[in-house]
Amino acid sequence: MQQFLKNVRRYTDPEKLTAEMVNTLIDRIEVHATDKSSGKRKQKIDIYYKAIGVFNVPDEDESLLRDENGNFQKKQTA
Repeated sequence: MQQFLKNVRRYTDPEKLTAEMVNTLIDRIEVHATDKSSGKRKQKIDIYYKAIGVFNVPDEDESLLRDENGNFQKKQTA
């Protein structure tokens, strides 16, 4: 985590995304098959960051809460 944060801090407030930034921060990108089962076209993309792996950003139907240990967990919706 410390190495990842060190790398991210090098690129605070960039004006454009450069190949150097991508090569420093990202290990790989996986693009999954298109899903049209809901009637809308969706495509999952996983970005694996160096030193921390994949970081999933919640979509509009999900939100995250911190537990007592400071870890993020999905909020249960009714």
